Amino acid sequence: WVVPIVTGHAVLWRPGLPIGGASNNAVGLTLGLAAAVARVRMHAERRWWWRVISVMAALLIVQSLSRAGWLLALVVLVVMLVSHRRVNLRWGVPVGGLVAVVGVLELVRRRGADVLVDPARWDNAVTGVEAWSGSLGGIVFGIGPMRVWPWLALERGRPGEELVGMQHDSPWGQVLYHAHSTYLEALVEYGLVGLVLLLVVLGLVVRRCVREIRRRGELSLVAVALLLSLPAMLVELYLFRGFVTALLWWAAVLAVGRVGRRPLVR
Repeated sequence: WVVPIVTGHAVLWRPGLPIGGASNNAVGLTLGLAAAVARVRMHAERRWWWRVISVMAALLIVQSLSRAGWLLALVVLVVMLVSHRRVNLRWGVPVGGLVAVVGVLELVRRRGADVLVDPARWDNAVTGVEAWSGSLGGIVFGIGPMRVWPWLALERGRPGEELVGMQHDSPWGQVLYHAHSTYLEALVEYGLVGLVLLLVVLGLVVRRCVREIRRRGELSLVAVALLLSLPAMLVELYLFRGFVTALLWWAAVLAVGRVGRRPLVR
């Protein structure tokens, strides 16, 4: 992160991180940001340390230029401000709105006109749905893993399957080398059965998060970040791919779901 600045190459935008690439580290970084802010409120004696970690997580999200990452971080920031007892909503809401507008404009300036709609991902989804809807068995049970998007073999670099760029020639036409959507992956590869099972699991996660938020638990901000990760899964392949983020996500789910956690005391 700091090496390009020290060597005079200015700020390096969209770097890959151990937590994931620039396009798919948004959920893990947002969970880290929410958890660090929660620790600031929980441990007054170590507040300065967790504030430093919060700032670092926020800067990494900004540096990723991830559309989902910026949106998730803005929502977490707004929730954090609104839930803080020292924040006056009369000025807090306008300031939060101004920060959101400036952030969107800056993201559009750096990412270009396709910041809201990515044609490559849209075409990728259309091709995947066409492959899934080709037969009744495919619709119900899916067409099987790695047939449209063999991302695991390509990333491992098996002979004759080396990854070149982001595109892959599938039997149904050219696609991105992975689904770029958790729900699309589940639907195409495992059919309606797989998608329903995934939604059932995520529904249990939603239940845990809502319960934590309603009781104003000490991890309510982490619960908000988990809920935000669910729409983020529409545009990126989480849980199936990306071990570090998946591990963080499930750890956050298990932490939020703990029975007997005390309400947040500020």
